Amino acid sequence: MLIQHVLTEEIFSKVFGDDDFHHQNNVAKELYALESTFFTGDLKRRTLKALEPYYSAIRAAAAQIVNHMRSKASSR
Repeated sequence: MLIQHVLTEEIFSKVFGDDDFHHQNNVAKELYALESTFFTGDLKRRTLKALEPYYSAIRAAAAQIVNHMRSKASSR
């Protein structure tokens, strides 16, 4: 669940543009506390570096979204 939380943070931020949900709900708060204990330093840097192609794809796809209900491609 912790890794899922780390991975989806970028998705929520880029697609929905609303960090509040991902930061403010009770489950997320506890996962951030867990992350700050277990997912730090070199482990975090190496993991996020390995995931950069994934995050690049997310950023590219998110740039094509007009809103969370419809993408630019489907609005044509």
